[in-house]
Amino acid sequence: MEQVIKAYHDSILLVRALFEDVRFNRELDIVRINQHAKNLMEIVQSNRNFYTLLQHLKNLDLYYYTHPVAVAIIAGRLGKWLNLDEHNIYKLVFAGLLHDIGKAKIPDSILNKSTELTDREYEIVKEHTSKGYELLSKQIDDKDILLAIKQHHERSDGSGYPEGLKEQEIHTNAKIIAVADIFDAMTSNRKHSTRRPMHQVVKEIYSGSYGILDPIITHVFLKSLEEFSIGAKVLLSNQVIGEIVYVNPTSMNRPVVRSGGEYIDLSKKSDLKIVEFF
Repeated sequence: MEQVIKAYHDSILLVRALFEDVRFNRELDIVRINQHAKNLMEIVQSNRNFYTLLQHLKNLDLYYYTHPVAVAIIAGRLGKWLNLDEHNIYKLVFAGLLHDIGKAKIPDSILNKSTELTDREYEIVKEHTSKGYELLSKQIDDKDILLAIKQHHERSDGSGYPEGLKEQEIHTNAKIIAVADIFDAMTSNRKHSTRRPMHQVVKEIYSGSYGILDPIITHVFLKSLEEFSIGAKVLLSNQVIGEIVYVNPTSMNRPVVRSGGEYIDLSKKSDLKIVEFF
């Protein structure tokens, strides 16, 4: 795990440096980005428990810098679950690292605002996808990466931005980055919202698979979360700590948890829920 943490921390420092490069109109070091993407590929290709891995990556309170790294790892792992080849998985990791780079062109007064954004400020924030695309298209010529960055806020029903694209108009990589982006956002503490319980995150992503997110990608993601949750340690709402030993196929956010010699079937305990993964 020590090597994983080092690769993660080094990538956070990279993202931070990239933001500074963009703000001062310096050219991005594509060679360095490529090297860090390769380092993160080792995490993506590892067989470490997904939940355990994510919890180790949630300890730093630098969301704007940790978020791109987490999205890169989650998107890469999702690509693996979708049986994509290694080259395409690498493109997902690369795009994940840079998917929010356009935010470096958004004023800090808006990004760091402690109160709710005005409608006008939110419109400015939404420009980050186009700004990132325009910035990177000057240095790289890979549509799989560029469109993933530009379109990761597009939604299947046309409600997204910047172009209001629908379904097949949206690049597959952008659809994958979108799921990773939403998952990490909902499981992280941010300026205007606290991290949500995993059962709520699963429920909302599942709901989004009907009309907002790609249903195949979303269902593969949720099914894989189900499989990789076996063995994860959890804290229940009654403060009991246990280990997931079985996932109900019809209700994956209500698994069976073992605590000591007791087996707790959350599908039959409506008063209990998982509040934290370790």
